[in-house]
Amino acid sequence: MWCMLAFYVKSLTYFIKYWWAAVVAMTILGTVGTLLAWLTCMTYMFHQRFMGNSECAYVSAILAILAGVCILVALIVFGVKFDTSGVYELYYCFYLLIAPCFLDILAGIFLFINIRKSSATKPFA
Repeated sequence: MWCMLAFYVKSLTYFIKYWWAAVVAMTILGTVGTLLAWLTCMTYMFHQRFMGNSECAYVSAILAILAGVCILVALIVFGVKFDTSGVYELYYCFYLLIAPCFLDILAGIFLFINIRKSSATKPFA
């Protein structure tokens, strides 16, 4: 019995070590990226010094898209590696993580569109 337990612990360590750590890391990177994208977007919109500064908007858009991609990678890895043959199934937390993934990507795309439209309407000086 102890040999079986040792084998189970070793396989569990292998199981946790690689794909689970990747999912956690990508989710954390996505969350931090979303927070930084939100902060730079608020700075772009409301701070007098950076208002209308396209570089700040570019940073916010790139951070939002990268955060969405990180969350998407975490979702894909978790969905592929998750064992659905047993009693476990994907609960609402997995499905709730899909929304911020696509909302981040959509926000980044909309910021790029906003940058393009605002730079097209500026007069040449």
